[in-house]
Amino acid sequence: MSTRPWYPRYGADFVHGTMGLSLEEKGAYSLCLDLIYDRGGPIPDDARWLAGVCGVSVRKWGALRQRLLEVGKLVLRETGLSNVRAENELENSAKIARKHAENGAKGGNKRAENALASSENNDLAQAGLKHRARVPQPQLQEKEREDAAPPPDGGVAPPPQIEALPPPASFPTGGSSSGMARAAAGRIDDAVKRAAAEETLADPAASDEDRFFALRYRLEDAGVRWSRAMQLKGVFEDEGFRPIVSALEKALRARNPSTYLGAIVADRKKLLRQEAGEPEPPRRTTGSQAREPQFVREYREDGYDVAADGPNRWIIAGQIYDETGEVIGW
Repeated sequence: MSTRPWYPRYGADFVHGTMGLSLEEKGAYSLCLDLIYDRGGPIPDDARWLAGVCGVSVRKWGALRQRLLEVGKLVLRETGLSNVRAENELENSAKIARKHAENGAKGGNKRAENALASSENNDLAQAGLKHRARVPQPQLQEKEREDAAPPPDGGVAPPPQIEALPPPASFPTGGSSSGMARAAAGRIDDAVKRAAAEETLADPAASDEDRFFALRYRLEDAGVRWSRAMQLKGVFEDEGFRPIVSALEKALRARNPSTYLGAIVADRKKLLRQEAGEPEPPRRTTGSQAREPQFVREYREDGYDVAADGPNRWIIAGQIYDETGEVIGW
């Protein structure tokens, strides 16, 4: 659960402080800051998890991590990766929260004491009322009219006293405003990841593995689920990423990229079974499996270990998929 649904973001400080970083490095650094503040402290130094969050390969994340550590944007603690400024901000926030809690407790005790004293005084006053004559008091409305009346010399009357306005509300953490903020942040993160992916694809020195993961957004735009690319990776994993990238690039030029890749995967599986002398697998499904999405059944038929991970969630080859075929965890 998030411990800090929002935190103060100093845009100018971030821009000036990351002038020497590339777009990929800035995006990775920004996401790490979000995770550190959201967690309220260091984040796990888990390469696979952080690579998935940033939408890059584990190898690429290793290079980004090393760069951010070298320039001091991230620091390695015993409990994971952190940021010095974030640690100071979190510590100050904790001190302020403790101070507010202490003041609130003191205010509650004081109000209780005042209430008790007031009750005692009221008892004494009631006892003496029958021995005192009632002294009429001016009405509040008459007093206000006297204050508002202009002075006899024709000068300007002083302005009426206005009660102090309550302090502005803090940054919203719920409701539609919060949802809009999260949606905007999601769009920004997606744009950063897409820009980083296009930068990788335009780099002639990029590795085939990096190019494979960078093609994800182009495939999604073409209507191809990432699970299909992972299937392709599974049947060509012994040959490296070059034939996989080549097949994906050809699929993007095809009339129906998803069908094109499906045919390649099916042909490759058949060839591998023939080379191994294996018979064609029987197609048998249980009642629950028959209600699973098509991509889950295809993974089962391909020999992958598939395990349910709750409603509409499946663990396949160490990754968690939702019903749409998107990877949502590791």
